[in-house]
Amino acid sequence: MNETKCTICGTTKSEGWMTQAGYTLCIKCYKDISDFEFQPNPYHNYKMLAEVFFRRGKGEEITFEELYKQKSDFKFISFTDLFEMKEKNE
Repeated sequence: MNETKCTICGTTKSEGWMTQAGYTLCIKCYKDISDFEFQPNPYHNYKMLAEVFFRRGKGEEITFEELYKQKSDFKFISFTDLFEMKEKNE
């Protein structure tokens, strides 16, 4: 029986699995990609996302949100924040 493995971090343990663009992602890596997509000026955030995946691939427990809060001058925007912004505009 084949074991499911995250394409990015290599874990075989996840609460669930997602597929995106042909990659198999654990929930943590998928959330990092999702969090990355919500942030302003994503072009400047690619390096942070790459650093998170590099460090996670080496076994470190780190998330995009943690690194973003350490290195960015902008407020971290969550899905909930976007939902609240939409409600204010309606």
